[in-house]
Amino acid sequence: MANPSFPCLNLSCPEGYRYKPFSATMCPAQGCTESSCCTKDVVCGTPATPSRAELPACLSGLTQGMVCTFGCTVGSIGGGTLICTSAGIWNQSGICEAVDCGPARSPSPV
Repeated sequence: MANPSFPCLNLSCPEGYRYKPFSATMCPAQGCTESSCCTKDVVCGTPATPSRAELPACLSGLTQGMVCTFGCTVGSIGGGTLICTSAGIWNQSGICEAVDCGPARSPSPV
Protein backbone atom coordinates (compact mmCIF):
# COMPACT_ATOMS: atom_id res chain seq x y z
CA MET A 1 0.00 0.00 0.00
CA ALA A 2 1.39 3.41 -0.95
CA ASN A 3 2.02 5.99 1.71
CA PRO A 4 -0.39 8.85 0.83
CA SER A 5 1.78 11.50 2.50
CA PHE A 6 5.00 10.38 0.81
CA PRO A 7 4.03 8.40 -2.31
CA CYS A 8 7.60 7.78 -3.48
CA LEU A 9 8.63 5.98 -0.29
CA ASN A 10 7.30 2.74 -1.76
CA LEU A 11 9.03 3.17 -5.13
CA SER A 12 12.24 1.26 -5.69
CA CYS A 13 14.81 2.73 -8.02
CA PRO A 14 16.38 0.24 -10.46
CA GLU A 15 20.00 -0.84 -10.12
CA GLY A 16 22.37 1.97 -11.08
CA TYR A 17 19.86 4.62 -9.98
CA ARG A 18 19.02 6.28 -6.65
CA TYR A 19 16.39 8.61 -5.27
CA LYS A 20 16.73 12.23 -6.29
CA PRO A 21 17.32 14.49 -3.27
CA PHE A 22 14.04 15.11 -1.45
CA SER A 23 12.11 12.86 -3.88
CA ALA A 24 10.27 11.11 -1.05
CA THR A 25 8.54 14.34 -0.08
CA MET A 26 8.49 16.30 -3.35
CA CYS A 27 7.41 13.81 -6.04
CA PRO A 28 3.79 14.20 -7.12
CA ALA A 29 1.15 11.83 -5.68
CA GLN A 30 0.19 10.83 -9.22
CA GLY A 31 2.87 10.15 -11.74
CA CYS A 32 5.38 9.06 -9.09
CA THR A 33 7.61 7.01 -11.39
CA GLU A 34 11.22 5.99 -11.69
CA SER A 35 11.82 8.86 -14.11
CA SER A 36 10.33 11.49 -11.79
CA CYS A 37 11.89 10.25 -8.55
CA CYS A 38 15.07 8.41 -9.54
CA THR A 39 18.31 9.67 -10.98
CA LYS A 40 21.21 7.75 -12.54
CA ASP A 41 24.14 7.23 -10.20
CA VAL A 42 27.17 9.34 -11.07
CA VAL A 43 30.26 7.14 -11.18
CA CYS A 44 33.70 8.73 -10.81
CA GLY A 45 35.76 5.62 -11.49
CA THR A 46 39.18 5.00 -10.01
CA PRO A 47 40.76 8.22 -8.72
CA ALA A 48 44.28 9.21 -9.71
CA THR A 49 46.69 8.99 -6.80
CA PRO A 50 47.79 12.47 -5.68
CA SER A 51 51.52 13.22 -5.77
CA ARG A 52 53.45 11.60 -2.86
CA ALA A 53 50.25 9.94 -1.61
CA GLU A 54 49.03 6.43 -0.89
CA LEU A 55 45.41 5.65 -1.79
CA PRO A 56 44.82 2.16 -0.37
CA ALA A 57 41.03 2.07 0.03
CA CYS A 58 39.72 3.54 -3.24
CA LEU A 59 38.33 1.17 -5.83
CA SER A 60 36.64 1.65 -9.19
CA GLY A 61 32.88 2.15 -9.37
CA LEU A 62 32.73 4.81 -6.69
CA THR A 63 29.66 7.02 -6.93
CA GLN A 64 28.74 10.62 -6.16
CA GLY A 65 29.32 11.64 -2.56
CA MET A 66 31.79 8.87 -1.78
CA VAL A 67 34.99 9.93 -0.05
CA CYS A 68 38.49 8.43 -0.32
CA THR A 69 41.03 9.33 2.33
CA PHE A 70 44.70 9.35 1.45
CA GLY A 71 47.86 9.37 3.51
CA CYS A 72 51.36 10.30 2.44
CA THR A 73 54.31 8.15 1.43
CA VAL A 74 57.43 7.89 3.60
CA GLY A 75 59.35 11.16 3.46
CA SER A 76 56.19 13.25 3.00
CA ILE A 77 53.73 14.91 5.36
CA GLY A 78 50.08 15.89 5.03
CA GLY A 79 47.14 13.92 3.70
CA GLY A 80 43.60 14.62 2.61
CA THR A 81 40.47 13.42 0.87
CA LEU A 82 39.05 12.94 -2.60
CA ILE A 83 35.28 13.38 -3.04
CA CYS A 84 33.29 12.06 -6.01
CA THR A 85 31.29 15.07 -7.31
CA SER A 86 27.98 15.25 -9.18
CA ALA A 87 30.01 16.04 -12.32
CA GLY A 88 31.66 12.60 -12.12
CA ILE A 89 35.10 13.94 -11.21
CA TRP A 90 37.18 13.71 -8.06
CA ASN A 91 37.62 16.90 -6.00
CA GLN A 92 40.83 16.87 -3.93
CA SER A 93 41.23 18.49 -0.53
CA GLY A 94 44.69 18.36 1.03
CA ILE A 95 48.14 17.52 -0.29
CA CYS A 96 51.28 15.58 0.56
CA GLU A 97 54.50 17.58 0.73
CA ALA A 98 58.09 16.34 0.87
CA VAL A 99 59.73 16.72 4.26
CA ASP A 100 62.50 19.33 4.06
CA CYS A 101 65.21 18.64 6.64
CA GLY A 102 67.52 21.34 5.28
CA PRO A 103 71.09 20.76 4.12
CA ALA A 104 72.95 17.76 5.53
CA ARG A 105 75.58 18.55 8.14
CA SER A 106 78.84 16.73 8.70
CA PRO A 107 78.99 14.73 11.92
CA SER A 108 80.99 16.30 14.77
CA PRO A 109 84.31 14.66 15.63
CA VAL A 110 84.19 12.53 18.76
